[in-house]
Formats: sequence, C-alpha cells, structure tokens
Amino acid sequence: MNFMPSSKQLSIVFLLIVAVGFTGWLAFHHTRYNHAANKTDNNPDSIAENVTIINMDLEGNPASHFSATKMVHYPHKNTTLASQPNLVVFIKNEQPWHISAKQGEAVDGNTMIRLWDNVKFVQPASQDNPESTVLTEKFTFWPHKKIGETDKPITLLQAGTKVTAIGLIANTTTGQVDLLKDVRGSYVAPN
Repeated sequence: MNFMPSSKQLSIVFLLIVAVGFTGWLAFHHTRYNHAANKTDNNPDSIAENVTIINMDLEGNPASHFSATKMVHYPHKNTTLASQPNLVVFIKNEQPWHISAKQGEAVDGNTMIRLWDNVKFVQPASQDNPESTVLTEKFTFWPHKKIGETDKPITLLQAGTKVTAIGLIANTTTGQVDLLKDVRGSYVAPN
C-alpha cells in the first residue's frame, strides 16, 4: 500500500512545523529577555536565611567564616545585602578576628565586603596579647588581601587602654593596625 499525503495534509504539517518553530523561538527570546532584564533591574534573584560560608586557604584550613541572618542577591551589580553579618578572619599562629555589624554587603561576589551600623572587631586574648576591640560605624574589607579600612572615627579598647582616631587600615595577615589621624589615647590603671 502506498500512502501519498494530499496537499491539504502537507499544508497542515507545514503550519505545524512553523508553529513549533515560532513557539521555540518565542520561548528562547522570552528567556533571554528575562535574563537580560534581571541584569538591568534591581530585583533580587535569590534570598537566603541563616547563611554560613566557609572559605578555605590553599592548605585546606579555614581562611574565613561568614554568616548572616538573611542575604539578598541582586544580579544587576552582583551585590549581596546581608543582615547581621558576622565575619571571622583566621590568622596563622594568632587568634582570629571576629567582625560583626548590623548591615553589610558583598560586592562582586565576595571581592569586597562593606559593613556598617555598629561595626565591631574583637580579637580574643592570646598568650602574648590582651583582647582587642575596635568599634566604628563603617568598614570595608577585601577578603583575598585580608586588608580592611575605614575613614570614620574608631575606638580601640585593649586592657585598660582606650584609643580614638579617625580612620584605620588593618592587615589581618600581619596583625598590623594603622590609625590614620587625630589619634588620642587614655589609660585606666587596674585596681
């Protein structure tokens, strides 16, 4: 038996092929348009709660530990806003720095972290050094360089010593903290 489609059947098949092709093109175009729109508008593309991120060094040891109660990512500038961020920066042969704030953001992945609103650094006491606490309102940290800075007023508290200054640069690899200007200190002797 020989089957030969009629011209009407060929026309229907042709229209179905065109319709399927158009639908595929429309779906692709819609997906591409929405992806491009998400990169140009300020709508978040993900929200996470109770987040913990641990970065490892080349030897497999923790380099930093980041946590937040809530994180919202915006693809437009690859920025993540964080509520109640806490950052622990591990230093070889030293106590880690614990850095917290009420608000923060990670820019371009985690290339730069900005913290603001009650920023507090604490380095617990070690055998050689007393506990150190630094208070300020804004702080910027570059995790890969392990360098942070602020141009805002700071207060440094350490074993009965209170130092105030404007601006600070901290190298968490070496433990060096440079106070930039208007440095003033006071000492309260223990009882």
